[in-house]
Amino acid sequence: MTNLSRPPLRPLLNIPPPAGAKAAGSYSRIIPAEELGQFDSWRPDALSTPTAGAAPSVRARPSLSSATNEPAPPPPSPETVLAAAQARKAGYEEGYRDGLKALEAFKQSHIEKTQKQTAAHLAQWLAGFEDQWSQLEPRMAEALSSAAVRLARQVLRQELKAHPEHILALARDAVQAISQSARRIELLVHADDLALVQDGLGELLQTRGGRVRAEPSIARGGCRVQADVAAVDATLEQRWADASQSLGSSLPLADVDEPPLQRTETDEVKL
Repeated sequence: MTNLSRPPLRPLLNIPPPAGAKAAGSYSRIIPAEELGQFDSWRPDALSTPTAGAAPSVRARPSLSSATNEPAPPPPSPETVLAAAQARKAGYEEGYRDGLKALEAFKQSHIEKTQKQTAAHLAQWLAGFEDQWSQLEPRMAEALSSAAVRLARQVLRQELKAHPEHILALARDAVQAISQSARRIELLVHADDLALVQDGLGELLQTRGGRVRAEPSIARGGCRVQADVAAVDATLEQRWADASQSLGSSLPLADVDEPPLQRTETDEVKL
C-alpha cells in the first residue's frame, strides 16, 4: 500500500518571513496597524442585524494625522473667509485703478508727443511755404503790374481814337506852363491833331506870340512846347513812361512789332 504524502498547506497571506527565520510550510505573525493601511479590525457585532430605525454604524477611517499623532488644522472662521474675500476685492480694485491711471498717463503722453510732432511738422511746412511765397510774391506782383499796364495802354489807345479832343487840354496846360516872358513859342503836335489844335488854341497862341506846327515824330495825342527859355515834353510816350514807371513797369507804349514812325515833310502854320 502506497503511502501518499500530502503537500504542505500554502500560507494564507503572502507575507515574507522576517530576516533570519527558517523556511517552513506555514508562517504567521502579528501585523502592526501601520501596515494594515485601509484594513479595519473586525468586531463580533459587525455581523449582527441592525434594529429597525437604527442607522448602520460606520467606522471612520483613521486619517494620516491620527496615524502620525498630529492634530488636524481647524477650518477657517467665517470672519477670516470674509476678510480674505474683501482683501482680494480691494486688491483687484486697486490694481484696476492703477491700470486706469497708467493707461491715462500713456494716452496723455502720446497726445503730447503727437501734438509736438504735428506742431514741428506744421512749423516746417509754414517755413517752407513762406520761403516759396517770398520767392513767388515778386513774380506775382510783376505779372499783376504788367497786366495792369497792358490794360491801361489798351484803354489809352481806345480813348485817344474815340476822343481826340483830349489833346486840347493837354496842349493848353503845356503852353501855360511856359513862363510869360518866354519868346518864340512853338507847339508841336501830330499832323492829325493840327487842325483840331488850331481851332481850339489859336487865340491862346496869338496872345503868347506863338505858333503851332506838325511834327511827325510826335504820336497823336501828345505835344511838345519849345521856347527860348524852357521846353515842355508832353508827348504821349513820355507821359506813358512816367505813369508806367510809377507802377514798376518798363513796358513801352508802342508794341515791339509796330513799325517805327516815318518822318514826312514838316507842316508849319504861323498864327
